Amino acid sequence: MAIWQPKSDEGIGKSENLGRRLFDEPMLAGVQSPKLFGGLDLRNFQEKRDREFSLDRLGRTGIDKRVLQYLVPRAKAASTKFKTPKSFDGWAVLLADVIVKPPVGLGFSLHPSPIAGDGLDENNFHAHALLPESIEPDDRYRTALHLRHLFGTHGTIHQVASDSRPSLDSASPQTTNVLTALIDRVQLTAAWKVVRGLLRKIGV
Repeated sequence: MAIWQPKSDEGIGKSENLGRRLFDEPMLAGVQSPKLFGGLDLRNFQEKRDREFSLDRLGRTGIDKRVLQYLVPRAKAASTKFKTPKSFDGWAVLLADVIVKPPVGLGFSLHPSPIAGDGLDENNFHAHALLPESIEPDDRYRTALHLRHLFGTHGTIHQVASDSRPSLDSASPQTTNVLTALIDRVQLTAAWKVVRGLLRKIGV
């Protein structure tokens, strides 16, 4: 079956799953449950460039694996373009209908906005929510808090394994030697604790 291809001249369906990309998200470390937390990094919900809150269209009625295969390489490529490269950890996912008509607070209009480009710069599944005009200095901050609340209370996580964290395979020989020595010391310490426990049991 061919990958779903949303049409830019059609509106976003209320059952579509929309994802906000999460970068360097410490709350996702070791998370197994798909439920979100109110403590997600607020910076992931702040839009400083303009009023367009960037989103990915992850599926028409659910998260589409073929769409993810298209989007994940693009999101990981985007994570390297920050001033300080970040890890891409996945998406905070929310139904379009909840963004437009949330249970509490302000809703946001949704607009398809595919990005033309070459290779990984292209994104046929891009969309955005239009944020309100910022009049007071704290308006953007309050909007980010509201968005995080909506995603955190009514949304889910779709995690993506990060391949940007360091490993022994990519470490320098000096770092590898130090880490190996530390591991050996930990293993020796653990072994000694076992032996000492056995000696105590037999009264030595």
